[in-house]
Amino acid sequence: MGRKRLFWYLFLINFALALGYGIVDTFFSIYVLSLGAQGFLLAFSVTVYSLAKATCCLFAGSQLERMGLAKSFLVCIGMYLAVSCGYLLANGLYAIVLLRFFQGIACALFRPVLLAMVQQTIPRNQTSTVLGTFDISFYCAVALGPLTGGLIKSSWGFHGVFTTLFVICLAATALAFYIFVSQPPTPKTTFSSCRQTGRTPKWRCPGRGLTGLLLFIFGRACGISVLLVFLPIFLTSQLNLGDTRIGLAMACSTIMLLILLRPAGKLADKTSHRLMVLLGGTCSGMLLITIPWTGSFEQILLLTSLLGICTSVSQPAGMALLVREGEKYGPGHAYGLFYTALHLGFICGPLGGTLLYRTLGLHSVFYVAGGLGILSAFLFLQLRPMQKVVADTALLAQY
Repeated sequence: MGRKRLFWYLFLINFALALGYGIVDTFFSIYVLSLGAQGFLLAFSVTVYSLAKATCCLFAGSQLERMGLAKSFLVCIGMYLAVSCGYLLANGLYAIVLLRFFQGIACALFRPVLLAMVQQTIPRNQTSTVLGTFDISFYCAVALGPLTGGLIKSSWGFHGVFTTLFVICLAATALAFYIFVSQPPTPKTTFSSCRQTGRTPKWRCPGRGLTGLLLFIFGRACGISVLLVFLPIFLTSQLNLGDTRIGLAMACSTIMLLILLRPAGKLADKTSHRLMVLLGGTCSGMLLITIPWTGSFEQILLLTSLLGICTSVSQPAGMALLVREGEKYGPGHAYGLFYTALHLGFICGPLGGTLLYRTLGLHSVFYVAGGLGILSAFLFLQLRPMQKVVADTALLAQY
């Protein structure tokens, strides 16, 4: 199987799983409410997914290196299929919460191994282009999930939602098995750090380059989660916008991201990955700080569109640098650390934002989130010197 065909099969699998679980995630809190969840149990049922991802990513990366890429990929897809079947059959609150926890574990396993597989499809000098294109599969599913889920739920209820998820996961599983039946795993399609040496990978403390990337992604995740949670509150309480305008304002960032991910990836391959990450991260932080100063619907549309542009600038370049770190530390280890930092940011952002909201007011949430984004970008700059980035680019060109 050629690189291009493998890439598009992985693209379809990622899109399908993100769409299926995106449909469920949209209505999950409503579903557990209908089952009688209240108070702490309601909050726990919603957050257990993020907690599972954050706590399991690092362990998952190490375990995947021991298992090998092919087996790991099929195990991940099988877990997603099992969880979807459980959602379809279970009707008790505690069973649903447990399934939500296993969904988080499946995601923690899946993201590192998927990135390692996509890495096998990258041609020379096109790392950011390929990774930027691949991310379209996820963000397109994120954009379509709520709309598709709303149509399905209004027609067939929650049973229709879970049936759709099961069918999608079944199709993704069939495609995954086809990939490995038509192309048996070779040394190139395994985790190099343990399969080529035959030794169990050992823990290695991240160096300056990887540490800078982890700090950047943590700050970026905090900013994104703060935006998702508190921007609707700002638009309702400060600008008095209706539901339709709030939805449009929230969608602008994702739309711009979908449009620009591939062009931004091509630009990053021709310029400096480090510069692209620094520009995107710094500008995103500055835009978050300006949110309290917006006074109209048109201004907020412009601001969220610019946020999508800035995110598209930094994301493909950041992922290309992560691939390079994976070559050094082992894909499972480096990707596990990366996604751990990402999910911790998604947890800490809303928690810290809530504390600021209650003590200092809504505007302080955006000021602190923006300042953290700028700080993380400059820490990335300090920890990843220019000569290091030049070396990374040269090594990626040889890949």
